[in-house]
Amino acid sequence: MPDSNPVSSPVVQQPVSSLPQPALQVQSPRAAQPEPAAQLDDQDVSLLDVLLTEKVLTQDQANTVKIKSAQEGKSADVVLRELKMIPDDKIAEAKARVLGVPYISLATTSFSPQAISLLPRAVVERFSLIPFFYDEQAQTISIAMANPVDLDAIEFVRQKTGLSVKAFAAAPSE
Repeated sequence: MPDSNPVSSPVVQQPVSSLPQPALQVQSPRAAQPEPAAQLDDQDVSLLDVLLTEKVLTQDQANTVKIKSAQEGKSADVVLRELKMIPDDKIAEAKARVLGVPYISLATTSFSPQAISLLPRAVVERFSLIPFFYDEQAQTISIAMANPVDLDAIEFVRQKTGLSVKAFAAAPSE
């Protein structure tokens, strides 16, 4: 029998809306939701794979990045930024897809003054993050981060504010 549900389980089939959501996944009309990495037919999808699939990077460019990365012991995203092959926001968006977190462009996002006032500048600079939305009813703060899987930073913000934290990936240059 064909399975029309994109999320399948060997034991129980549930509608997507009833499945528990990962802690870092956020629904927002302004955020680009990551697409499953499985579309690239590989569980260990790399940043370069995503950029190649999206035709943001050519195979020759990817090979150059791989060689330079191996020679210098730097990650692919660092090498891409150094070589300025593609815009910083495209690197951050692809990285968000690899990590399975939503991406947000700060250039097109309006910032809540309440959210900004919840964290001191030292915290923002220390963790390379910026609060952009505060939901008083849900007691949640949304933050854009250069490294949205920095669990220490997320926990620090949660403890500092007493709020639930929704983490989004953003370009470090923004």
